[in-house]
Amino acid sequence: MSVSIRDATPEDAPGIALVHVEGWQTTYRGLLPDSYLDGLDVRQRTDTWHRGLAAQSPGRYVVVAEVGREVVGFGSAGPAGNEALEGYDCGVSALYVRPAHRSRRTGERLLAGLFERLRKDGRRTVSLWVLDGNDRAEAFYRRQGAHEIRREHRPGAGGTIPEIAMGWSEPAMTALIERTAA
Repeated sequence: MSVSIRDATPEDAPGIALVHVEGWQTTYRGLLPDSYLDGLDVRQRTDTWHRGLAAQSPGRYVVVAEVGREVVGFGSAGPAGNEALEGYDCGVSALYVRPAHRSRRTGERLLAGLFERLRKDGRRTVSLWVLDGNDRAEAFYRRQGAHEIRREHRPGAGGTIPEIAMGWSEPAMTALIERTAA
């Protein structure tokens, strides 16, 4: 069955929450404390996502990847916030795909879907933060045209964590959009 990318609605909150928690627990095990990861709660995340999607502000986007009626991935992005960097129009704050749907271009299509929406808002450069040590994600973003901006320790997961800032220029965003449209 094929994957479709669409804008998320509040009704997608349970699926997004499941992907979010599962993504953190499988991706960050060994990089973040087990106690933190084991404490993540799908029900609490569902409530958080439902509220956020119901009150979504202009220029902030959440897209889902769906197989049939099942949410198998999601991404979120928007204007400058704690995820954006100086010199970049906006930032990607999340991009997660269920393990069974990785390496099937789902993440690439989610990222391109976010880029398409951001470009319609006039955004031309995008940044994101990757947990240092998450080699799979770092390699994925590099394959999608991202470059490293800098490395630093940032607050998160009950302490500070080492992260890598990565970014895309307008030509790199365009290349990804065109590649996924082909």
